[in-house]
Amino acid sequence: MTDELADSCNWYDLKELPSLILDHGEIVSKALETLRANLDNKLTGFNLMPETFTMAELQSLYETILGTKLLRTSFQRKMVNLGFLEKVDKKYTGGAHKAPFLYRFKK
Repeated sequence: MTDELADSCNWYDLKELPSLILDHGEIVSKALETLRANLDNKLTGFNLMPETFTMAELQSLYETILGTKLLRTSFQRKMVNLGFLEKVDKKYTGGAHKAPFLYRFKK
């Protein structure tokens, strides 16, 4: 939703940001640097994910922040070993094949 100061409000891929006014480009760069530095330590994903999510959705968030593709098996093992996720009993039902489990962050 736009306000009286904005012409538009849109989502952009981080690699395809338009020109930004003043120091806003530096602000975005610093924010991304901070996200990357604190991704595991401060459970940044806790505030960026819905209450329940699939491992693929969490991996997509990490890949967006880090700007690189991650190996699915290695990522899943790392996330489980960090100990801050818990598997939800019910499975996600939107998949065509084997339905992935839902996870949530431990309180």
